[in-house]
Amino acid sequence: MAFGQRGVRSTRRFTPSGVGQGETFTVVDLFGDPAPSEDNDEENRQSYAGLTQEVFCENYRRVHDELPAIVRGPSTVMTDRLAHAACRFAHIDAGHLFEQVRADLLDTRTLLAAQGIVVADDWRTIHAPGVSAALWELVANHGLSPICVSSMKFYATWGDATPYLEALDRWLATTDPRAFDVRRDRVHGRPITMLTDGHITSRRDGPGTARWLWGEVKRRL
Repeated sequence: MAFGQRGVRSTRRFTPSGVGQGETFTVVDLFGDPAPSEDNDEENRQSYAGLTQEVFCENYRRVHDELPAIVRGPSTVMTDRLAHAACRFAHIDAGHLFEQVRADLLDTRTLLAAQGIVVADDWRTIHAPGVSAALWELVANHGLSPICVSSMKFYATWGDATPYLEALDRWLATTDPRAFDVRRDRVHGRPITMLTDGHITSRRDGPGTARWLWGEVKRRL
């Protein structure tokens, strides 16, 4: 499930591979339609003009044979459109305003299975302070458990992060130590692993991290 087409518009690395039989990959986006608020509309006009459904489908078909299920509308409709506690993976790259990001994240608590993963994009970029503010507020006050962060992505679960943190440590022990600079910290009493570019990382987000986490989600859920 992807909130916002921006994260899946042109590349394979943001779309989960290995979607199981009977499962559906769903994308929700406004695709140029009016946003629920004027502030959101202004953000879309300034930063995302031209991201139409047609452009999305064209780009998606460059790397996939079949389109995902597409919901055209605000992300708030997803709790009515999808089964609750049934999703394994949610990627959020929609509006960057605090209230909208917070609402999207809280909706994933309803939609994700107990050990499902939520990934937020742009968690530390200069133009999107609302993303970081929403994430840490939910970590501090509402039980969101961080797993790891990269330069662009924040990986978390509403369930128990401990199995993922332990599996992440085992996975990192098998990777080339030059691939990532690894640091660990505790924020609001919760452990978190920070992965930044190493000397041989070819993409700034380390796409191996996303592939590994998706594999863990498929194995555990």
